[in-house]
Amino acid sequence: MSERIPRHPPPALQCQEGNPSRSAPRPGMPRLPLPPGRTCRRPPRGDRLGLLAALVLLLVFAGPGRRVAAQVMAGQTVETDEYVLFLPPELGMDFRRPLLVAFSPDADAAGMVALWQGAARRHQCLVLASKVVKNGLDVPPVLSRLLGEIPRLSRRFPIDLRFVIATGVSGGSMTAHLAAFLFPEVVAGVIANIGLIHKNSLRKVERYPRDKVAVFLTGPEDYDYRAMRNDRKFLDRLGWRTHLLEYPGGHVAAPPEVLDEALSWVLLHLGASDPARATAPDTGRPPATAP
Repeated sequence: MSERIPRHPPPALQCQEGNPSRSAPRPGMPRLPLPPGRTCRRPPRGDRLGLLAALVLLLVFAGPGRRVAAQVMAGQTVETDEYVLFLPPELGMDFRRPLLVAFSPDADAAGMVALWQGAARRHQCLVLASKVVKNGLDVPPVLSRLLGEIPRLSRRFPIDLRFVIATGVSGGSMTAHLAAFLFPEVVAGVIANIGLIHKNSLRKVERYPRDKVAVFLTGPEDYDYRAMRNDRKFLDRLGWRTHLLEYPGGHVAAPPEVLDEALSWVLLHLGASDPARATAPDTGRPPATAP
């Protein structure tokens, strides 16, 4: 099944990338000569065998193309060739927490982590952002690899496999919906930000999963507004519990307070514990319970 995300210019993300690139080495740097009487010698055979054994163990446990540290504490990120995993500093490593799987229209994993890290810290959720998914890509093979990685990650990090939430911005939202459609045994809910359900998925009503949770983030100024409202009605007919949050600005990512409210609503309706709900001050606003 080929599900290509249409090519559109990426929307404006209301965040900044948090990982500046390292400075490249300056060209033409002279080599330092060895001190008199010193020569370059290969390490002893025993040391070389030890290094080779360590390399083999790294490949076995980290997998091809992955650069995962042996111990990663809360407040850090794990980065591979295909994803970035963000662990909030508030995360308690002894209790399993929900996982946000985030997609962008242009493979901007750092931007998605920056967009979601405020809400993720407040609600103590991990964020797994794709460095591969982008508009125009044949998405299902990439989704299969990424979502297939989650059980392995849950053996090292406190991920609650019952509460995997797919989310995205614009074309990334289409990927989030597609993840729920193709992998309903993995994805429990969707937070769709200015993005639609793929037309091929809409045609397969008999195969579409039932009884999940979704929040739609858009506004009347967004050119996808009407279509997203229709997507909500489509999921309502299939027994999903859905919620619509509107904000101004057109086809741009939702502001932090809307993302926070969306995540709070999803966690509540999935039955997941939410530290933010337990410690939230009285703001005079009703809690996120109404559909």
